[in-house]
This record gives sequence, C-alpha cells and structure tokens, in this order.
Amino acid sequence: ELKVAEGKTLSLIGGPLEIKNGTIFKTPVTDSYGEWVDVVRSPLLQAAHGRINLASVASPGEIIPRALGLERIGLQHLGNISLTEHAFIDVSGAGGGSIYILGNNVFIAKGYLWGKTLGAEHGGRIEVQADNNMELLQGGQVVGNTEGTGKGSLLHVTAKNLLRVAGYLDRRYANTSGFYARSGIWITLMGDEIGDGGLIQLEAKNMLFENGAETSVSTNS
Repeated sequence: ELKVAEGKTLSLIGGPLEIKNGTIFKTPVTDSYGEWVDVVRSPLLQAAHGRINLASVASPGEIIPRALGLERIGLQHLGNISLTEHAFIDVSGAGGGSIYILGNNVFIAKGYLWGKTLGAEHGGRIEVQADNNMELLQGGQVVGNTEGTGKGSLLHVTAKNLLRVAGYLDRRYANTSGFYARSGIWITLMGDEIGDGGLIQLEAKNMLFENGAETSVSTNS
C-alpha cells in the first residue's frame, strides 16, 4: 500500500504500469435483508481528499500535472496501464479527491477507482484518457458517489478508439461493472442533508456496454 497524508498528491509516472493483487476482506452477514457477504477492500493507492496521478509513457517527453489534468509535452506515444485482481485506488474524503489516468490502453478488471464525497465540500474529478482503448471488466468500478452534503464527483472518460464495459452474466456477482455518480447511496439522509449526484461524461469513437454493465446517476433524496 502507498498512502499520502490527507489532501496530498501521489503520482506514478513512467513506463507501463501494472497495479494488481489488492486485499479484500469478506464477512458473512445475516440481517433483515437475509444472508449476504460484506466485502471490504483495502486500498493499494490512497490519497484521502487528495489527488492520484497515473501516467504511462512509451517515448521521450514530459508529463506535467496541471490543476485539471495531465499535460503532455513532446510526447508521441503513451504506454499501457492495467488495474487487476482487486486493485483499489481511493481518494475519498471530506470532499472527494481526484484521480487522473493517462495511457494508451487502460485496462481495469476487478479494479476500482473511488472518489467518494463524504463531507460538505464538493467532489473532485476522476479522469481517464486513453489514446486507444479503455476497458472496464469483471466488476470493475469507477465511483464518484456522494454520501455527504457536497456534490458528487465528475467522471470523465475519453477513449480515442473503444470504450468497453462488460459486467457479469453470473448472478452470484453483486458488483456490476460500471460508472457511478450517485447521491445518498447506502444511507437514509433526506432533503438538504445529502448533496447532488455527480456528472458522468463518456467520449469514444466506439462504445460497447454488455452483460449488464451500467452507467448510473441517481439520488436517494
């Protein structure tokens, strides 16, 4: 696990990035809803209410973190980025933090990008830029929900070729692949106690959602 202090920035910028083998804890629960399994994930990269930058390069040049993204200077080719096997990147906090990802192909399978807003400040941005394809598979999730009074995060994905999101056909898997910017999830606050849902922007030459994949903005208040 790599973790920085609240509000700080963590950057991984270099060649091909492969982030994998996260830790999960499963606890059987029996309540009024019946029998189910509570899953708690342990972040591999964490910057609570802060910022995480991931960029992969495959030619000479520079990557410069800016206020609203990653600028490339003199860089012709990007490398590939993968998040697999319960890789969990988390910037959730009093105001949701921001995650910026820049690569050629961005592959997320059983991987999670979370930027939940838990307090009164508005959420940040989760931005993925793929020069070729982005794939979100096997329960992979990009989450910008708000569970506080602040507005949810902006989720912005750009893939110059293909954006593919694929869920599970097997009903035993509760976590469906998708993008979420919901308001008031899992809690029962009402009215002014809960913030507005976030915003999802998806841009690609080709898009494919299959096997129950989702994109969802909703509110419980």
